Amino acid sequence: MKTEAFVPSLTDILGQHSLAVQPVTLSAVENDASGIAWSGLTGSLFVVRNNNPVIFELDAQGNVLRDIQMSGFHDVEGITWINSNFFAVVEERACSVWLLEIDSYTRSVSRPETPFFTMPTLNASLGNNGCEDIAWNNADNVLYMIKEKSPALLLRVSGLDASRTEQGMLDVQTVYSHAGMDIFLSLIHISEPTRPY
Repeated sequence: MKTEAFVPSLTDILGQHSLAVQPVTLSAVENDASGIAWSGLTGSLFVVRNNNPVIFELDAQGNVLRDIQMSGFHDVEGITWINSNFFAVVEERACSVWLLEIDSYTRSVSRPETPFFTMPTLNASLGNNGCEDIAWNNADNVLYMIKEKSPALLLRVSGLDASRTEQGMLDVQTVYSHAGMDIFLSLIHISEPTRPY
């Protein structure tokens, strides 16, 4: 007998945590902010804007510390901090993940010649239903990706090496799939290694 995997609701997830600070309005960032990441190195937020891609670094109060122009990128939806000065961003339609080095002096980044990796089974004719966000889990060096809808997917990608520009064999597992109208819009990684949400 096949049993359905338990998928926690947002209430289940948020009920296990408490609010550390009051919500902050990112009024200094224009519309179309599409992804956000916390850097443990800098203690600041990095927000990516989708249309006319730009990365904004903000303090915990939502004040813009700098903007980082993005050259050559298209339809950037998500950003995640990996470690040290390394971040990854994802382009929705191509389902390509790009590795970027951003230090305290960075004011612009250019799209690398080769993506960190691409999900080839997801990038054909997706239109605006592709890879919506990514989150890196430092505890086990795993990247989580979400596909927005038709079907909604949560993928776990292991075998990545942030120190290499070309990746070897990757292990991609579907953690969650739903063919209905469910839509994933964002992905947050909570610090426990087995709990990506």
